[in-house]
Amino acid sequence: MRTGKIQNLAILFLLLSLAQCSLLSSPVIAKRYFVKIETQSSFNRFRKIDSLDQVFDDSEVRDSMKLILGEDLGKFLASSKTMEMPEVSGDELYSLGLAPSGSDLKETFFDLNLMSKKICIALLSKESLDVYGLKSIDDAPPALIEYIKDLESRGQKKADA
Repeated sequence: MRTGKIQNLAILFLLLSLAQCSLLSSPVIAKRYFVKIETQSSFNRFRKIDSLDQVFDDSEVRDSMKLILGEDLGKFLASSKTMEMPEVSGDELYSLGLAPSGSDLKETFFDLNLMSKKICIALLSKESLDVYGLKSIDDAPPALIEYIKDLESRGQKKADA
C-alpha cells in the first residue's frame, strides 16, 4: 500500500509542476531564430592581400599544397619567395616568379580559384614544365593557359600534367 501512495504523490506533484509551468509560460510567445553560421566556404579573404605569403601561410592552402606537390613542396616554397605580387582576375588569384639562382627551377606559377579553392601549381625546370593540381591540361585555369602560350612563344617545352 505504501508504494501506491508514493506513486500517487509523485503523479500529483508532477501534475502540479506541469500546471505551474503552463500558467507561468502561457503569456509568453515563443519565437524561433535560425542563425546561419558563416564559414569560410571560399577564399574571398585573399582578394585584397599585401603579400603572397598570406596565402601560403594559410593552413588550408598549405595542406592542399602538401597534398598536390608532395615532396616538391619545399622546392616550390623556396622558389616562391621571388614570386610577383599576385593578381586577381575574376575568381582566380595567380602569380608567377623567377626561381632564385642556384635552384633546379627556372620559374614557378601559382593559381588559386577563390570560389572553388582549387589550386594549380606549375614548376618550370630546364627539362620540362610540371603542372600539379589538374586532372588534365584541359582543366587549366585561364592564367595558366596564357603562361603556357608565353612559354611556347619563348621556345620552352609543353606542359606535363
